[in-house]
This record gives sequence, structure tokens and C-alpha cells, in this order.
Amino acid sequence: AEWAADDEFWGLMAMLYADCPLNRHLGVDIIIAAMHDQLGDDWSNAEAFLGVGGGVSWFIHKRLTLTPNVLLYYGVRSNTWALGPGVNLWVSLEK
Repeated sequence: AEWAADDEFWGLMAMLYADCPLNRHLGVDIIIAAMHDQLGDDWSNAEAFLGVGGGVSWFIHKRLTLTPNVLLYYGVRSNTWALGPGVNLWVSLEK
């Protein structure tokens, strides 16, 4: 889920990561994303974005991975493009 408190936009996101380890400490990622975004309860004007991009995974230790990434999003309704950099922190719940 995402929420922008300054403009009251919110939405849901789904992302699929394919990670290819290069060695014990680094991996390369391919990312596919879908995102819904709208202002308040204005469902009729909601935007849908489809995205694709890549990142690098740093396997800090067995249970912790840091992944800086960048995605290129296409706004289906508005016919616009957006570049979205991000950083994900993955924590495994397994011991």
C-alpha cells in the first residue's frame, strides 16, 4: 500500500522480483510492478500504472537484504511516463 499524506493520494501496489545472485553478497534484480493510485475516494478517476525496472540486491547477512532499484512506470489512463527510484529492505522471518 502507498499513501501520500501531502496530497491525500493513496493506492495499492503489487511487485514481482526475479533475483539472480552474482555471488554471496550481490544479486541483480528484474522487477515488474502494477500500481493503483487515486485521490481520496475518487474511484472514477483512479490511475493504473504498469512498471518494469531493475535493481541490485546486497545480501547483508542471511536474514537481511537491501535493494536499491529504479522502475519506469506507464500511466494507463493518462498515457504518461514516470521514473520511480526506490529502496527496499527485506527481512526474513526464518531463523
